[in-house]
Amino acid sequence: MALSENPSSLGFVGDLQALATSLPVPSYQTLYRTGKGQLVVSNLKPLGQLGWEAHKFDQHTTVQQGQALVVLKKGQKHEQFVLRSGDMVWIPTGVQHNITNMETGQNLYLTTLYSPPHN
Repeated sequence: MALSENPSSLGFVGDLQALATSLPVPSYQTLYRTGKGQLVVSNLKPLGQLGWEAHKFDQHTTVQQGQALVVLKKGQKHEQFVLRSGDMVWIPTGVQHNITNMETGQNLYLTTLYSPPHN
């Protein structure tokens, strides 16, 4: 399915893993957006990072393929998790976070839901 395809006029329908892995690396692309949310696919080269950020909204990220190190920080509290294909993380409003591709020979493919839309 091409990124421009949307077989439903009432919402988004698609194979997220196939869409995420079809993009050039590194990439970040919005698949679907409404006034209440946004669906994004992104990917990272081996050992690549998204970079530290915090948002004024919630974020839900799922690993479609690969292995990621997710680090969350808020104030003095610091947590890290290893996520594999099919795992997800919910990042609440205001939590600083970074995602790193832990693989040395494989790209990391992610899908993210933002609510409300990010950009």
